[in-house]
Order: sequence, then structure tokens, then C-alpha cells
Amino acid sequence: MACILIIEDDRAIALGLRLNLRKDGHEVRIAQDGETGLRMALEPDVDLIVLDVMLPLRNGFECSRSAPARLARLGLDADREGMESDKILGLKLGADDYLSKPFGLGELLARVEALLRRRPPAADKPKLIKFGQVEVDLERQTIARDALRSR
Repeated sequence: MACILIIEDDRAIALGLRLNLRKDGHEVRIAQDGETGLRMALEPDVDLIVLDVMLPLRNGFECSRSAPARLARLGLDADREGMESDKILGLKLGADDYLSKPFGLGELLARVEALLRRRPPAADKPKLIKFGQVEVDLERQTIARDALRSR
């Protein structure tokens, strides 16, 4: 079905999500810090990221803002009293949806499916992805840095 990247430093949560998303037929990858997660998000076959806000090395807000625009994003955060501002910030920085921990597994799976329904069919996916000075050509399977200067 889809390739889902989980960026979550709590190993138990990440493994539980992977198990259940695989049962739904998805390919699932896990990163336990923001730096690794952001690198993995650049892989062209990733469709959706489920990311925690509080991550080591680079927080979820930074990951959401820096990830390729083609990716759907579901933010996760601990439900702290009066922290509506975290949800608002997450949505403004690119999250398509947001869930507070603890969350119901059924609700998370339903939100993942809803986000995946919104993605373009494979034929409509971009063949060339640009972010910053990096260009990824999905047809040629190449990555170029400073691609704009070399043309």
C-alpha cells in the first residue's frame, strides 16, 4: 500500500505502530531521532511521516518544516494541559493532522488512511523533487546538489 516513516524516540510506541501499520499492509520504517528521520524522509518512496514533536537531535517541528512538501505528516505529542499552542504550531509548520498521546490506535490508523487517500495517484507523483540546493530525479534515480548551478 504505502511506505510510512515513523519518527519516534519511544521505541515501544514506534514498534507498536509498525506492527499495526504492517497489519494494514503498509511498509514501515522507523527513525528514533529527528536527524535520521529527516534523512529517511528524503527517500522517494516514502508517502507519509508519523512524527513525534519531542525528538532528540532535531525536533518534530523542524522535521515537519524541512521534509519534502509531497509527504503527508501526522504529528504526535504528549497531551500537556494548555499546550494547544504546540498543535497550532505543528499544523502551521506543515503537519496535515495532529494527535495527542495517549491516543487510540484505531483513531491513529483511521487518520493515516485518511491522509493517504488525499495523496496523488502514483502517475501524478512528481518526477523531479527540489528542496534547497538538492534535486532528486525519480525517473533517473539520481540526486544532485547545487543542481540549479550545473544547468
